[in-house]
Amino acid sequence: MGLLMLTLVLSILLGCVTWLIIGDRFPLKSDYKWESRMNITLYVVILLAPIYLLIFYLF
Repeated sequence: MGLLMLTLVLSILLGCVTWLIIGDRFPLKSDYKWESRMNITLYVVILLAPIYLLIFYLF
């Protein structure tokens, strides 16, 4: 359970940092862009699996 909580917290933090660096990019190749909250959520979801696997293999 702790592994999942650590993964979620790190994903949220890194998703916010990614949004600050990259910005509102989704949906790609469209003039209309989603609001910031949706972009941050998408970045968090994209980062969940890599962070989980990294933590799982390190610990």
